[in-house]
Amino acid sequence: MNTPDTPFETTAASSSPVEVIRSEEQVRVGISSTPRSILRIRKVIVTEQQTVTVTLRREELRITEEPATDDATASGLLADPGDELVLVLHAEEVDVITRVVPVERVRVRKTRMESTTAITESVGREQVQVITADESEIG
Repeated sequence: MNTPDTPFETTAASSSPVEVIRSEEQVRVGISSTPRSILRIRKVIVTEQQTVTVTLRREELRITEEPATDDATASGLLADPGDELVLVLHAEEVDVITRVVPVERVRVRKTRMESTTAITESVGREQVQVITADESEIG
């Protein structure tokens, strides 16, 4: 019989135990992958000035006058006044040709780095208290 002075009353005949389910929070840590940054790989052309020193050669005409001898007349060099001697003078020119030549292979690779981090989280847990009628705690 329950009265306002006693919150509950058990009799000796009641032999079934009273059960209370105690719960507590547990921390479960999961890992998810999120994009951190986006990278674009692009080749660009950077123009720079290059100076190359080149030696150029050319032919020049040099005239050397010598007194005539019998040998020159005997050989018949330009014996007739209408004869003409043609000489071709050559000069070197610079030909600039630019071409693309592979010089290096660049590899870009992703690597996975690992690190350990400690996670601290507050969790609550229930405690079971048995309080007697005179407000004293048992156990």
